[in-house]
Amino acid sequence: MDRSLSGFEYNAFVSYSHADDLWARWILRGLESYRVPRHLVGTEGTHGPIPKRLNKIFRDREELAAGHCLDKKIEEALRKSQVLLVVCSPNAATSYGVAREIELFKEMRGEEHIFYIIIDGEPNAAARGLDSRLECFPTPLIGKQEQATNPYQAPLAADARPSGDGKRQALQKVIAGILGINLDTLVRRDLQRRQRRMALITGSALLGMTLTSALAFHAYRSSEQSLAALAHAQRQQDEAESLIRFISGRINHTLWRRGQDDLIRDITDRLIQHYEGQNRPNMGPEEISRYAASLEFLARTQMENSQNHRVAELIDGLVETTRAQLSASAENKDNLYTTHIGALGVGYLSNYLRGNFDVCQQMVDERFDLLNAILKTGNTERHIKGWLSDTYMARGHLKMLREALPGEAVTDIEHGIKIRREIAENNPLWLGSVGGGLRYLANIYMEYAPIAHAIEKQQEALANYKTAAQSVPQDLPTKFLQHRFYLELADMKLQAGNASGALEAIDLAQSGMAPIIEARPWDIRKKIHFLLGNALRGQQSLLLEDTEIAYSYLHDTATELGSILASSDESSDAFTWFLDVKAWEAKALVQLGRHTEASKLVNEIDIALKSRPKTFFESHFGRRMTANFLDASIELQRALGEQEAASALCLLTIEKFWKNQENYHPAIRATLLKALDILGKREEAKLVSNSLYGLGYRSREFLALKDRLDSSSGE
Repeated sequence: MDRSLSGFEYNAFVSYSHADDLWARWILRGLESYRVPRHLVGTEGTHGPIPKRLNKIFRDREELAAGHCLDKKIEEALRKSQVLLVVCSPNAATSYGVAREIELFKEMRGEEHIFYIIIDGEPNAAARGLDSRLECFPTPLIGKQEQATNPYQAPLAADARPSGDGKRQALQKVIAGILGINLDTLVRRDLQRRQRRMALITGSALLGMTLTSALAFHAYRSSEQSLAALAHAQRQQDEAESLIRFISGRINHTLWRRGQDDLIRDITDRLIQHYEGQNRPNMGPEEISRYAASLEFLARTQMENSQNHRVAELIDGLVETTRAQLSASAENKDNLYTTHIGALGVGYLSNYLRGNFDVCQQMVDERFDLLNAILKTGNTERHIKGWLSDTYMARGHLKMLREALPGEAVTDIEHGIKIRREIAENNPLWLGSVGGGLRYLANIYMEYAPIAHAIEKQQEALANYKTAAQSVPQDLPTKFLQHRFYLELADMKLQAGNASGALEAIDLAQSGMAPIIEARPWDIRKKIHFLLGNALRGQQSLLLEDTEIAYSYLHDTATELGSILASSDESSDAFTWFLDVKAWEAKALVQLGRHTEASKLVNEIDIALKSRPKTFFESHFGRRMTANFLDASIELQRALGEQEAASALCLLTIEKFWKNQENYHPAIRATLLKALDILGKREEAKLVSNSLYGLGYRSREFLALKDRLDSSSGE
């Protein structure tokens, strides 16, 4: 067996959190591509003769779940590794797998053979008075000094942050440690090598200048051959661009449908590196279009891994580039239109996940202007119609999300569905898109129409998704969305008082999600939706007054969601879901009489809400979560006997939700109803009560309150 250094099969074992996969790949490439300076090869390092290359690096490819046994292959690889290199970040600090690998390696080899490279966060954050969520050291490393040294005479910690060593020097520190040499020696040899290379380049340039005159005459005589060579090179360039177009479009789309996110990340990383190396303002429409397509697929995979902001800057720059190109060019407008429309689509997704709804609205308006300009030319190609339907959907969604205007929202959504149905007549895959439109419609109906109508539309959406999933069995996104929409159906049935129907829908959702999540452990977004099913189980149990069971579901769900959000870059809506679950948990604690714990939880939610941007409270998610939080707070103050505080919260609830209550979700109106009843506003309470009953709202608590209100009116 080939042993690279002193009997070890691997130069290093790289331990990292899967959320830091891009960094891990950068480190791996840097180590394996590094050529040891020739004068150092064969000399004695701390662990024997120094090799030419560090090409035996073991990279842990699977994050291990807490409670699972460490895979024997990984344990064996740790035993065969000369050093352990830990990639330190807030993600790694909360990773069970990274902590376990450190502990095992310490047992085998001791601490002196462990190196760590800081890529994000702060070391020993809590001890330094910083936010503990910034901690970058896994638990087994807490308390270590950044500049501690080991037998290799190199710092244990390399700091790749811009404020630290920077990427190049950090990598050199790591390499020096693995080779077992002094860092200064390596840096000096590297500098000498670069100087020799520069001298060689300079000499070659002078020689080239000398030969230029002699070659000029020969070049003139060979002009025909040169033109032929140029034409050949152009053909090769065209073929290469055609291949890039095929990869960035069809191959990436196929891989996305089949859930091959890891391959998509590798491909899109390479494509983006290619385009980032070019001068973007000078790129043509075709190149910009492929760049946009690559970013779109990268954005999708980052969203699934809860790393939304990683591509945000690239996407914002792309939109500005395509906008400037469209403004500056007077020719080839059709291509420029479609390129910019595609960029706006990616930009909309990125800004939506960041909660920038005003920017989303501007992009939707801009898309409509461009699409109308294209349609006026008579272009009705399928992708143009598809974009038009998407833009109608986005505008309708924003009208409901930001402004609570259900009538206008329904008009836009129905228009978008009509276009999608036309496309689906010739392409069954579009049935999933039809289902997506119907699902939007169902959610809007939940705001102002009878709940039975919303349930009917949601079931119709599910039927379309089921047909689309059956037509293309390997289409994982469509299959997962089908199961995710069962969760929304469960919520609707809970509002209608159908607890058993809600539980059946949750079971269908989670049984379908489980195998997809098992096959894609890196897919954080899907795991979050699975956990929301457990939150619905908790809500169902609470409504049925099974308080202990409800608390167990809600507490466990909130804990898992909190752990995920602390180590990821999740979207605004996911953080809202997390706070919503915590509010339900607080209600359960109040009902269990655990008032001190409930008070602590309510205070935590209150602090989190105060840190949210204004747009949070303008969205549908934010409104519903705020109402749920106020409801929990009112229940807590009443349980504590603080009637004055409870009354103040009731007044705040009325102030927030009375004016536009006819366009709000039934759960928000139910909270408003309780506030009106507590303050003795009987007429207003009866108005809301009758409206809710007419919608089909049937929770136990509501029905009891309605009976009391009706009885009092008859006295």
